[in-house]
Amino acid sequence: MVNFSKGKGYSKKDIVESGTPFMRYGNLYTDFEIEITDIKETVEEKPKSVKSKGGEILVPSSGETPSEIARASTLLKKDVIIGGDINILTVKNNNVLPTFLALDLNTNRNSKELSKYAVGNSVVHIYNKDLHRLKIYLPDIETQKKIIRIWRTLDKLLTLHKRKLKIIDETIHELREQLFSTKYIAGKKVKSEKMKLNDFLEEVIEHSNKENQYPLLSSTNNGIETRSGRVSGSSNIGYKILRKNQLVLSPQNLWLGNININRDFEVGIVSPSYKVFDIKNIKIIYLENILKTERMKYNFDKISIQGASVVRRNLDMKEFLNLEVRVTQKNEQEKLVKTFVQLRNIKFSLRSKIKILEKLKILYLDKMFI
Repeated sequence: MVNFSKGKGYSKKDIVESGTPFMRYGNLYTDFEIEITDIKETVEEKPKSVKSKGGEILVPSSGETPSEIARASTLLKKDVIIGGDINILTVKNNNVLPTFLALDLNTNRNSKELSKYAVGNSVVHIYNKDLHRLKIYLPDIETQKKIIRIWRTLDKLLTLHKRKLKIIDETIHELREQLFSTKYIAGKKVKSEKMKLNDFLEEVIEHSNKENQYPLLSSTNNGIETRSGRVSGSSNIGYKILRKNQLVLSPQNLWLGNININRDFEVGIVSPSYKVFDIKNIKIIYLENILKTERMKYNFDKISIQGASVVRRNLDMKEFLNLEVRVTQKNEQEKLVKTFVQLRNIKFSLRSKIKILEKLKILYLDKMFI
């Protein structure tokens, strides 16, 4: 059905601004796509380089984890140099389509089977001899085309929603920077005054008193999410309680933007190292967007002192509460809050659709390749 070969030579150090398109093994899992049409990196071509003819199936032969490299991509572009640490499968006859084969290799059944063959400790490897063992579901060509066509429709729809989500994120970011870094809104000067965070925030220290009293939450740079396990130790008794509409921040990671307002969970528990605050005298969503601006992130960086770790820094809480922000009158806050609520609702809807489509793609593959 296929011929097996390997990529040859080249590494990240060989990448140049202008040269021959180059597929590096790391891109097969960091920028994973089942169909590869866009090549971002280039190298200066060396003698005896391995170049694509279009339609090769690529499987990374090394990586950090078995699940990371137990995947396959179809390289649709011609004359691309294929670097080392890549297993290459080239279809020999017309009874199988390359994209169909890649789809089959990416089903849960084959992906789990392939991950069993990965060997190694800090770096794991999969060899072409292991790929020989996999059993492939092979219907007629017309059925293969139908399966590919349906998968591409789902994939295009997913890509479209991800692009929309990116645009919404960029819109929110730009709007924040414009609204909270100037005295003007839409070219019109508005009345505002400088106030300190201390005027809005009041620290709350409320600890859990029994195991798993509330759902375990984690504050990240991208928001608040549920988590499993423990931050440390074997018990979550004594964790801090976080209630709806309270602000939570990580003193060690505030400089990275780890500050959030809990607007999605009625109550939860968070790491004892976090700081929790009640919010007063300001619209919650209005404050939330001020705190997410690049200007505030810059201020957080300035008042965080380097600790033992490169990533973790120690926040000066007194300096934090003394940070000044520009606050408009209540009626202007209301207008801005409505705008941000609308954008947030669109963002939430897109994320929900993306999750559904991602699950649908996985379900589709597993049902079609029984």
